[in-house]
Amino acid sequence: MIWTRSLKLRLIDAYNTVILQTNNRKITKKKMWTLVADMVGIAANHCENRWKVLERNFKAFKDNKRQTGRGRKVFEYAAEMEAVLGHKKTINPPLLLNTETVSAPLVIKETDEDTATPESPKVPKKTHQSEVQCPGGDSQRQETIPR
Repeated sequence: MIWTRSLKLRLIDAYNTVILQTNNRKITKKKMWTLVADMVGIAANHCENRWKVLERNFKAFKDNKRQTGRGRKVFEYAAEMEAVLGHKKTINPPLLLNTETVSAPLVIKETDEDTATPESPKVPKKTHQSEVQCPGGDSQRQETIPR
């Protein structure tokens, strides 16, 4: 099967149409690709395979664009794919580190020598168990106060 530019554009348009129509209800992938294939006029498995190729190439294009020092890469269907997949987190991941996100700050306390040292985390002490012999020969476990 030879995929021409017009067939690929029809596939992208059909995929977008089916996704928008079935957005609010659950639909199996097989049924979705059958609907896309009916709109394009090609077998469902061919449509699904070509879509995977387009999506993979679009992700590679976006990754290349984000990285510095890379050679310029051109993707023929960038605008069309951006319209369909631009909202997905796998394509445009959110920024993970920013000034508003603060992880647990390191608590520093001053010592008598006017030097700052990090405060050590509080670790619960273990309790020790000992066996106590009771009159009559029975042994009992008894918890003692932490040392």
